[in-house]
Amino acid sequence: MILNYLKVSLRNLLKQKQSNFLNITALAFGIACCAACYLHIRYELEYDHYNENFAQIHRVVAGNPNESEYWTKIAAPMPAVFKEQVPEIRAYTRFSEASYNPKVLVQVGTRSFLEPYFMMADPAFFQIFTFKTISGDASKVLEDLNSVVITESIAKKLFGEEDPLGKLITLKEKEGIDLQVGAVIADLPSQSHFKFDYLISFENLDRLLGEGKSNSWGAYNYYCYLLLNRDVDKSIAERKIQEAKLTLPDSRQVTFEQIFLQPLGNIHFQDSRGNQLPSYDKTYIYVFVTIALGLLLVACINYLNLSIALSIKRIKEIGVRKAVGATKSQLVFQFINESIVTSFIALALGLILLESLVPIINSLFNSNIITNYIDFEFLAFTIGITLLVGLFSGSYLSFYVNGYKTSAILKGTASRGHKGQSLQQGLVFLQFSISIVLIISSFIISNQMNFLQEKNLGFDHNELLSVPINSSVSKSQVEELKNQLKQSPQVIEVAASSFTPGTANWNNTVWWEGQQEPISMFIITVDRDFLTTMDINLIEGDHEKIMLSDNPQYIINESALSQIGWESAVGRQFTAFGDAHKEAIAGVVENFNFMSLHHTVEPLVLSISDRHALDQLTVRVEGSSLTESVAVVEAAYKKVLGDLPFEFSFMDDNINNLYESETRVNKIISYLSIVAIGFALFGVYGLISLSIENKTKEIAIRKVLGITTKDLIVLFSKTYYRLMGLSFLIAVPIVWYLLKEWLNKFSYKVEINPLWFAFAFVGVMICITMIGVFKHISLTKINPAQALKNE
Repeated sequence: MILNYLKVSLRNLLKQKQSNFLNITALAFGIACCAACYLHIRYELEYDHYNENFAQIHRVVAGNPNESEYWTKIAAPMPAVFKEQVPEIRAYTRFSEASYNPKVLVQVGTRSFLEPYFMMADPAFFQIFTFKTISGDASKVLEDLNSVVITESIAKKLFGEEDPLGKLITLKEKEGIDLQVGAVIADLPSQSHFKFDYLISFENLDRLLGEGKSNSWGAYNYYCYLLLNRDVDKSIAERKIQEAKLTLPDSRQVTFEQIFLQPLGNIHFQDSRGNQLPSYDKTYIYVFVTIALGLLLVACINYLNLSIALSIKRIKEIGVRKAVGATKSQLVFQFINESIVTSFIALALGLILLESLVPIINSLFNSNIITNYIDFEFLAFTIGITLLVGLFSGSYLSFYVNGYKTSAILKGTASRGHKGQSLQQGLVFLQFSISIVLIISSFIISNQMNFLQEKNLGFDHNELLSVPINSSVSKSQVEELKNQLKQSPQVIEVAASSFTPGTANWNNTVWWEGQQEPISMFIITVDRDFLTTMDINLIEGDHEKIMLSDNPQYIINESALSQIGWESAVGRQFTAFGDAHKEAIAGVVENFNFMSLHHTVEPLVLSISDRHALDQLTVRVEGSSLTESVAVVEAAYKKVLGDLPFEFSFMDDNINNLYESETRVNKIISYLSIVAIGFALFGVYGLISLSIENKTKEIAIRKVLGITTKDLIVLFSKTYYRLMGLSFLIAVPIVWYLLKEWLNKFSYKVEINPLWFAFAFVGVMICITMIGVFKHISLTKINPAQALKNE
């Protein structure tokens, strides 16, 4: 009997090939989009879950990550104190960059490489985190100052197919350090909140970053992770850490009230200043869940509406089946069976479409999602939603069709009544509402992103090249390189600094004359050409004196001046590095956005000093031929620095990278808006088409009575105009509220323009009208004599 039902289902599908093909395709696309969103969401939620000790691992941070901004790093001596005073801590590891530079120079034989992920850690690192070892013993490597752990891809990059164990790598920091490869591990999973390609002992801290760093209680520059004992409540360990105290040899007492523990599972989702890799706003997970369900709902609405419309054509079949004794349960089973068969055909097509969507998602989110058709969770999700769609649609259709009386069907007087029409119209209304929310959201997000890209940041970032400088390069070489570049007509200005858009190198306690309490400010180390090269306006001070002086100097921004409370700053005593480095302030600059536009301009100190290394060369070049200008910069770089690898980036690209997550969300919502409105209009097209087909005789009679084609189009479209207007009224306040909340994440934002709502409304109305105009062709082909010949 079941086989017979399947045959009937397939036969009915083949009867209406075009309508069913469109119906199945739309549902398949909805299932594919929903499955793609599911894969993305699961990928993000599984960050760091590859660690066997996932639940026991916590990062130590300064400040409460659940309530306010916090700093992700602490002082180097702290973890040992915590381990000694808090028995709930099983192990700790510190984790840090091995250089002040964003990239270090690595040399193997005669070849040199600039590498970004050269890190240091304590031996317990491999006890706390889980990594697959390819060769060697990674845990023992970190006990040796002159050994290094490398990843599999780095091993192939440096040594090809040779066995890397025992080979030497030279880290070109200061005098250079020879490191022996002691272990090779598999590349880190893509779902990791941190990254490293090289890992050496944390005991190298002083010889790489400067004497005294390992004993400094004021330098919060190092990540720290704790492994708690099993079944230990995080809050207990956190409270004991905050209650810990330490008296230093100079009688200073260190307390830890502002130290908190951040669970490993929260790190990827809690934004902060200091994360090694970008975080992911968990709000977007809820956004994508909503969008995924919305798209599936829109697809199901289309499917259900068109199925109801198609069922009208089968009304006589249902009447005959009822007359010869078919029971309600049999009809229910038939329609549910047909609906499930159709849904699974759509699922098969949807999985094929999914394969084309996954690469797009991976490209947009820089992720590594793969489809695994033997994964139980994935199969349960896709088959589950398919069954749900099939059961719901089939159940409603069977209820809908069973509502007709057999006598009325056979007499030809069966009427759908208002109940069926109301449901269809309600579903179309829901479709339009979802579509309008997505379209207007896309408008607003796109305008905000354009605003961020075009806003005056307080400095000219056009035609600026950023060239990283390795710490092995001496100050005299940097000056020689600058002089070489200035001789070229393609180079307008050049400066050395530690400035990278979106970050400040550190946040230091500063002191000034008359200060009552210590205050921290951001510090950026620059040379004397920085202001000119960046085109930053000096509003107080003498630029010529700044350029001519050889002494260390401090320049503050307007925000710092306002926080201090002075009317004039030049000549006032100020220090960012203790009394030994006290100097008179040389100038005040206009506020410029050195951080992203998510933040207001914070107090900033520009330090012109030899105290810290300058790791960025900023070159303003001629914009008429950027390729030629880059070639000139590279030639000068090679002439002065020899075989050191040359890399560069455009400052514009660096700034745009600060809004990478918003840019990706903008693209996703734009694409999904097109899909959603496409679904909605497809549904309207299908319903109008079937309505015309089912009312051929009515149209014929109206044509005989003199109705024009224009009036017929209005007759079949006006319902959708009304639904569109009502959807617009419902969607506007929803979008207004949601996008206001999203815009509040930015300190600088656009105001929502009512015209954007009007554009969306008019655009969809035009699309509905175009469908009506297109259907004009169908209406003109109806021959009243042919349509009425059987009456």
